[in-house]
Amino acid sequence: MATDGIDLVLRFRRAVEEDLSAVDGLLASEVEWVLPAPVGTLRGIDAVREFFAPSEGAGYDHLDVTEQRGELEDLGAGRVAATNRIIWRWKETG
Repeated sequence: MATDGIDLVLRFRRAVEEDLSAVDGLLASEVEWVLPAPVGTLRGIDAVREFFAPSEGAGYDHLDVTEQRGELEDLGAGRVAATNRIIWRWKETG
């Protein structure tokens, strides 16, 4: 059974995949989303939404990105953890 925190993460993932505008109702306006360098910390819902927006036409025709999502773990106090992997492959040919 999903906890409130895990349910929120699942709803956020669905919003990112299906309707990015739905993240507005899931995040606090003062959200700070910490990402590894070189991105750093995203501040505010607009910055998070922009980060997750599709980047069609951004010149990345040769970039293949896949994600492996880890099991969600409820840490209590509204915290949820997962170890995820994002794999970036640059393909020059075929």
